[in-house]
Amino acid sequence: LALHPQHRSSLLARERTMAMAMTTTTPSQSHSQPLPVILLLFLLSAAIPHLILEAAAAEQDEQQPITLADCPNKCGNMSIPYPFGMKPGCFREGFQVTCNDSFNPHRAYLANSGAYQHIFEEHDRVEPEWSQVWNRSLDNTAFELIDISIANGEARAYGAVSSVCSQNRNDYISNNQMMHLGNKISPFLLSTERNVLIGVGWRVQIRVYSHLWSPSVPGNSQKELMLSCISDLMEPQFLAFATGLL
Repeated sequence: LALHPQHRSSLLARERTMAMAMTTTTPSQSHSQPLPVILLLFLLSAAIPHLILEAAAAEQDEQQPITLADCPNKCGNMSIPYPFGMKPGCFREGFQVTCNDSFNPHRAYLANSGAYQHIFEEHDRVEPEWSQVWNRSLDNTAFELIDISIANGEARAYGAVSSVCSQNRNDYISNNQMMHLGNKISPFLLSTERNVLIGVGWRVQIRVYSHLWSPSVPGNSQKELMLSCISDLMEPQFLAFATGLL
């Protein structure tokens, strides 16, 4: 989890709320999906150069601890290096990790109350005119960590996947997952270089957008940017004709 140098000062006061909408399968915290979405988060910290040097030295000296004294350094098979930690006094503010021992092996979750995934579902109807039949908001879920690398300045976590599936020609059910990375000042950013936006479907538009926190804006956020691409394949008979198959 590290910060890109050119963005360190300008992004400290930003809230990062990222959302993806795409036609694909719904993710599962049970790891039933063979290709989990992986987020690479960047860490905002004034102490990062020092931490990276310590991590590099630790690689040369296997005896050097990766955590503070008397602090657990493992959750299942996963190492939990400082500034992350699981016990009071073992982590810096915003870097607490919760270890869920109900799984085998145990699983690590980011306990930062400002970083979570918000999930909501809705049923839309197209005709006679577009309308929303119902919507419901589900409980917020914590980010499940895959691994942490202080030397590389990044952590990987299972991320949000959204889906839109047709029930028939008139009805659509969407599952929307929003990634919220912090309020105002956050230690985390989403890597725009190490993550890939993917859409799966016959006709699909995928998009990712973020909101910028601002005290002068009603509701304290405004849309900052949106990235999008679209795949709009023709009907099978026209596609075959266009490609010379008929």
